[in-house]
Amino acid sequence: MRRKKMIRSLFGILIFSTIYFGMISWKIMKQPVAKAPKTKMASEIKYNVDEKQLKSFKKIRVLLLNDKNGQPFHKSITLKGKDGMEVTKGKKTMHFGKNDTLTISEKDVKKSKMVIKSSKSSGKITIGSMEKQGISPSYRGKITLTYRKNKGIIMVNELGIEEYLYAVIGSEMPISYGKDALKVQAVCARTYAYRQIAEKSLEEYEADVDDSISYQVYNNVAETKETRAAVKETKGKVLTYKGEVIRAYYFSTSCGHTASVEDVWQDGAVPYLTGKLQSKKEKNVDFSSEKAFRTFYKDKNFSSFDKKYPWYRWKTTISGQALGNYMKTCLEERYEKTPSFILTKQEDGAFVSKKISDIGKVKKLKVLKRGKSGIVKTMEIVGSKKTIKVGAEYNLRVLLAPVQETVYRADNTQMEELQLLPSGFFYVEKDAKKDLFHIYGGGYGHGVGLSQNGAKAMLDMGYSYEKVLKHYYPGSKIVSISD
Repeated sequence: MRRKKMIRSLFGILIFSTIYFGMISWKIMKQPVAKAPKTKMASEIKYNVDEKQLKSFKKIRVLLLNDKNGQPFHKSITLKGKDGMEVTKGKKTMHFGKNDTLTISEKDVKKSKMVIKSSKSSGKITIGSMEKQGISPSYRGKITLTYRKNKGIIMVNELGIEEYLYAVIGSEMPISYGKDALKVQAVCARTYAYRQIAEKSLEEYEADVDDSISYQVYNNVAETKETRAAVKETKGKVLTYKGEVIRAYYFSTSCGHTASVEDVWQDGAVPYLTGKLQSKKEKNVDFSSEKAFRTFYKDKNFSSFDKKYPWYRWKTTISGQALGNYMKTCLEERYEKTPSFILTKQEDGAFVSKKISDIGKVKKLKVLKRGKSGIVKTMEIVGSKKTIKVGAEYNLRVLLAPVQETVYRADNTQMEELQLLPSGFFYVEKDAKKDLFHIYGGGYGHGVGLSQNGAKAMLDMGYSYEKVLKHYYPGSKIVSISD
């Protein structure tokens, strides 16, 4: 009792009796996660991330988002250590037993940050106030809590980079895909992580990445012996191009051709992120014309690596009225984020960047420009009130999202309530009599870099995991930065 009183007076937290955590099976995802990676325009990147620099990176700091709203702030946090915990606040450190559960409120960290770690070096801390895949996730390393005025608690998990990958691999790639697929994912994820540490894009939170699809999904599926093995067997291996660590983007499924980075994020062209045909017969093609892309889309004889996967082809139907209504909920936000890519038509016919939130009922969707891969780069959307010209793959996928419609995949499975159009590889046909737009597309994700399902297919065909990586990142080298 004396110990409990002392804890309350020091941290203002509650100690509860032993809580039994039932064994809950993790549900392994049937499809890889479609990433929307954090990126910068080429003009904003002021550094080279070389192999020598990476040797100094030992830890990674992961911002743990609130699982209820996806924000970086928490009102209260509940923690428990299977092997006990050490909690440090200022110069004082308290030790907690295996059966102690701590609930930490905003007032507990207002004046000084708190650092929590397992009493055992290899132990984990379970965060009972969070839920992933139906259970409370557990974390290696240490948890640091700081306070942001009027917003809440910021929670950052700091741990070794290799240990971080244990809980990334299975969250991004189905474990059922096998050892070599997990090794492909491990090298990509490690390369991506090192690059993000160098970029310091989350320094305002004293973090390097967050745990969502904006960076890499972390600990959505707990680490397993398979993911640990894949990380250990590729220890320290990263992808480089001319001595610089690459931007190792990846996504779920291609439409039969990957996209060049400059066609998706308006980045400068990058040789190892140049779109290419996804088949054994590598040849240069050009699907930038409407006719060429539609012909390619309808070619049932083309043998793509991704062909057997459901997202290889998909279709959906949306009414002009429904499109217009939905755009009213997100158009203004997209304009504020990318004002130079949403232009409004003026009376003289010129398109200018101008704040807009409602174009009325959608009457016409016209593709103005495609990349060589066939991905839509610019589209004109004619509404009953306004006409806009929209650029950037992500903007189009947001504005044309089939949020209240059914998407039919290649195997006739149905997907509901998607918040993004599956990909930027699509074409549109209008049924004027019924005021319906039929959208036909292929692939799932942004389309840049490695297709996870394509990689799995290549491995099944006998390719080594190294050759798979070199196929998707042409000109790159696999190097080891281990001591």
